[in-house]
Amino acid sequence: MDYSIQWNKWKHVTKLDPDKNNSRELIKEVRDSGTDAVIIGGTQRITREKVTKLLEQVRNICGHHLPVVIEVSSPEAVVSGADAYLIPVVLNSGKVTWLVEAHRKVMQQIGELLYSMKGPEILIPEAYVVLNPLSAVAQVTESRTELEPEEVLAYARVGERVFNFPIVYLEYSGIYGDPRLVRMVKEGLRYAQVFYGGGIDSAAKAKEMARAADTVVIGNVVYANRDYPLNDLVSAVKGIKNKAPEGANV
Repeated sequence: MDYSIQWNKWKHVTKLDPDKNNSRELIKEVRDSGTDAVIIGGTQRITREKVTKLLEQVRNICGHHLPVVIEVSSPEAVVSGADAYLIPVVLNSGKVTWLVEAHRKVMQQIGELLYSMKGPEILIPEAYVVLNPLSAVAQVTESRTELEPEEVLAYARVGERVFNFPIVYLEYSGIYGDPRLVRMVKEGLRYAQVFYGGGIDSAAKAKEMARAADTVVIGNVVYANRDYPLNDLVSAVKGIKNKAPEGANV
């Protein structure tokens, strides 16, 4: 495994949910789309068995040429074999659980496993700001989503300057967000990478949000009934056509 993955150069990332139907054909499409990386993660019904199965599927089809990271939403999400582990901290959560207690439980239960893995950068903290009140993550974390733009920027700066998190993740899961707000946050930070996720279901939206954020994450659209291939969205974000990674299984 390559523990020096350059996540700060990712422009487009695909998020796969272990609780959804991840067919071989779907994973091949993700592989061939030109995406920069795969995030394995979800909010509901996450089990170690589901995460392990999906990780093995992605590795078998994509090889080790496409970075695969796991977003740790619970201790059950931690299985060995990923290139890195994203640790989300929901800054606008109304429950202390999602600020520190859930993370304490993860470290208490499987901290030895995480610390036994090589590479200082294998754990990557994310400062989440959840902005869709109807999303599962907003409801689970009881996030305060009705925020003024200045409040969103303030949360982002807390993540960057107080906690020194390298990633600020603006999560609109299920709806398309405000590109002006996303750009304002990006321009208001100094070094944190701004990830955006939510409602990217067309090349036009992908291109618009790519201008506002550092990294665009697509998730729900992967599983939707589409009349266009995923590489249309990737190309809109990156501005180029991409080929499948060398050495991947066909």
